[in-house]
Amino acid sequence: MKGQSFKVSKTLLYTGVAVLALVLVFALIVPRASGLESCPLEGKVKLEYFYSESCPACDTQKPILRDLLEEFGDYVEFVPRCVYIHAGDDTTCIEMWGEESFLKAMDRATEIELRATPTIALECNDVEVGVKHAKDLKQWVCSHLSPSPAICG
Repeated sequence: MKGQSFKVSKTLLYTGVAVLALVLVFALIVPRASGLESCPLEGKVKLEYFYSESCPACDTQKPILRDLLEEFGDYVEFVPRCVYIHAGDDTTCIEMWGEESFLKAMDRATEIELRATPTIALECNDVEVGVKHAKDLKQWVCSHLSPSPAICG
């Protein structure tokens, strides 16, 4: 019985070490692989806005984005990405933007692992999900511009 207890303890120890190793690998590699590390961009940032026409929260985000774009002017390149979330979204997106644009939006949504709308992504794949208030959105965009323009304070 004493030998069996040691085998169980040894197995638990090896399992614990394996789990710890996986956690470390995940923590160190996955953020880099998905592009979520900091990414200051020189002079201009590409902002992709993922939305669906059936998303009520997207309607809330649109005027906030419109104001941000007016304020930032040439510092932000805006790319709307109409995506399929609910039945009928695909038809609406294609009618509004064309099939090629819709397919590109869906490919890009897959790249950033889109889970919900609204979602905003910067070209470095830094992703924010949900409605973002003007102040938070401005700070987020400013944190990715280098050198920081006067508009960022």
